[in-house]
Amino acid sequence: MPSEKALDRVQLIQTLYAAGLSSRTILDLLPCVDAKVNTPQSRALLNAERDRLTRQIDQLVQVRDRLDAVISSSESPASGCAYADAALR
Repeated sequence: MPSEKALDRVQLIQTLYAAGLSSRTILDLLPCVDAKVNTPQSRALLNAERDRLTRQIDQLVQVRDRLDAVISSSESPASGCAYADAALR
């Protein structure tokens, strides 16, 4: 049966994965976790990961906004798209 320490480690790694960290980043952070220290390097790594996620979120918002514009345009009679519900009448 796994030890409580092993279960804690698995739970930590799952939490880090759920936070969007890559396996490489987690591997880089584990020595700090094991030593129970918070270093400027570990904080910089976490902040860099947060910045990466923020960039991805910003890109996704831009893509969603473009899709919203396409949807809005397709709903306009001037779009030239035939309405599916009109074809059913």
